Amino acid sequence: MNISAPPPDEFIRRIADLEQQVKTLQEQEKRYLPIIENSPDILYRTDLEGKITFISPSVYKLSGYGVEEAIGMNMAQEVYLNPDERQDFIKMLQEHGKVKNFTAQLKKKDGTIWWASTNAHFYYTASGEIEGVEGITRDITEIMKSAKALAQSERSVRSIIDSSPMGVHLYALEGNNSLIFTGYNSAADKILGLSHRQFVGRSIEEVFPELGETEIPDIYRNICVNGKSWQTEQILYQDTNLSGAFEVYAFQTAPDHMAVFFLDITQRKKDQQERELLRKQLLQAQKMEAIGTLAGGIAHDFNNLLMGIQGRVSLALADNQAGSTTYDHLINIESYIRSASELTKQLLGFARGGKYEVKTLDVNHLITESADLFGRTNKEINIHYQLTDDLHSVEADRQQLHQVLLNLYVNSWQAMPDGGKLSIRTTNTSLDPQFASAHGAQSGPFIRIEITDTGIGMEQDVLEKIFEPFFTTKEKSRGTGLGLASVYGIIQNHHGIITAKSSPGVGSTFDIYLPASPNQPPIDSQEKKQTTLAEGTESILLVDDEESVLSVCAEMLTMLGYRVASVQSGIGAVDYYKAHADEIDLVILDMIMPDLDGFETFLHMKKIKPSLTVLLSSGYSLDGKAAQLLAHGSHGFIQKPFRLEELSDKVRHCLDNQSALS
Repeated sequence: MNISAPPPDEFIRRIADLEQQVKTLQEQEKRYLPIIENSPDILYRTDLEGKITFISPSVYKLSGYGVEEAIGMNMAQEVYLNPDERQDFIKMLQEHGKVKNFTAQLKKKDGTIWWASTNAHFYYTASGEIEGVEGITRDITEIMKSAKALAQSERSVRSIIDSSPMGVHLYALEGNNSLIFTGYNSAADKILGLSHRQFVGRSIEEVFPELGETEIPDIYRNICVNGKSWQTEQILYQDTNLSGAFEVYAFQTAPDHMAVFFLDITQRKKDQQERELLRKQLLQAQKMEAIGTLAGGIAHDFNNLLMGIQGRVSLALADNQAGSTTYDHLINIESYIRSASELTKQLLGFARGGKYEVKTLDVNHLITESADLFGRTNKEINIHYQLTDDLHSVEADRQQLHQVLLNLYVNSWQAMPDGGKLSIRTTNTSLDPQFASAHGAQSGPFIRIEITDTGIGMEQDVLEKIFEPFFTTKEKSRGTGLGLASVYGIIQNHHGIITAKSSPGVGSTFDIYLPASPNQPPIDSQEKKQTTLAEGTESILLVDDEESVLSVCAEMLTMLGYRVASVQSGIGAVDYYKAHADEIDLVILDMIMPDLDGFETFLHMKKIKPSLTVLLSSGYSLDGKAAQLLAHGSHGFIQKPFRLEELSDKVRHCLDNQSALS
């Protein structure tokens, strides 16, 4: 077979082309070889069996192998930590013709492991057959370490968030400036009582519609953009699904992302309000106690003055005939004294200590009795009863409790000028220790009297002052401002509590709590009126530090036929009694005296003669040391100012009872 040679010119041209191609390749090699040699990544080729046929010098820096050592190494057996990953790599090449960012762990010469990311593809022969694999491998060990650390950090943060007792909401700011709800923790579900899964992917205005009417979404958007944190002690929120008060702390977690930590402080706020209310109630109780002490002192001194006047009037009445002008004047003076005495009784009722004669009472009976009496004269008031049948008895002064009820009825009547409804309800109850302590009472069994009217009601500033003495909203001619003050004092004196609530246009409710005596049957008490003077001839020692009281009482007793010795101090009385104990049948003893008071004077006298007979006399009411003295053996008590008839009855009663015991 003859093959003809190309013409000489064509031959020369072909040689020239080859020379040019060689030159171009040399230039390309010269240009790219430094890049290959200096690349931090490994450029390589393998045959179809996975043996390295070419590798760049950077292999030494990344794996510890030199180029000559690396040539001929089998990738699956000598390079990959896990040969199965090499098989996955080849499978991906076969399926896609190339691999991008294939991550695997490779072995270094010293046995340590490094992470690599590879981009690769097949390369082909001139005839188009696959000759092998060529690719570039990058060291991503530090990236993987960082990713692992970040993943661990994220898991830790997630764990903290999930275990946090605070609720957590996560938001992301999207391109249309929408603040999208992206996540939450379990505490958020528990605190709000909602399933937050339904809210993921929705805007904040969709999740919490009422927030859309506030500045909060804009505050959150600003946090996402500018990274500033925000905290508020209280957000009040209410919609159809949720209501409450919340403490919120919001901060940026990443650009355009933020977290909101929150606590439901509804109960805390309620507790704070209750504590503040209890604090105010305690301050009010302390203030009222201080005012009461002052009022009691004023009433005591005033009663001593009235005693001097009443005594003189009683003596003058005894010297004048009924019907005479002088007699009529004296009767008028006596009526003024009684009016003044009623005022001092109200002051003493308000003051700490003021029970006169304590007995076991049926409060339901007292309520119906007093309310029926009130209703007969105020028919425009419709009275409704809701009284517990098995209401416990109480230990109380009947007259004072009667005064309390009437004062409250009158107060309600004045609040209903056009008539209305007065509701009275009684129940047995037990006081919470915290509530009782705030009002200066002891916890335990109590009865509750609830008196409600449909009157004009009161504003809060008026309500806070209604129990203060001399405070009144009425005209001067219609009230002294002592009615509710005495109510407050009487209830306090009985170790009880009184509270009031009211709203303008709605009405008022007064709640009275009195210590119950569940096992004590009530004792009915009816007052006896003395119509004639009871006289006698016994010997009486009169003890009082007020000269005006001492002199007039001595004259009153003398008028009744008694022999009287007067002493103006406790110490003087003890000395006198020590010398004349066998001659004295009765001691009338003032309670409040300087140096040695009535109680101490009584104890000294009792040591001298244990069987002595004592009638207590005081401008204060029967309480405190006076009550103790009765318990120690005193035979009676008389409240200043007293009339001649009252004095004669009390003295005779003490003397006759003592004679009966002798």
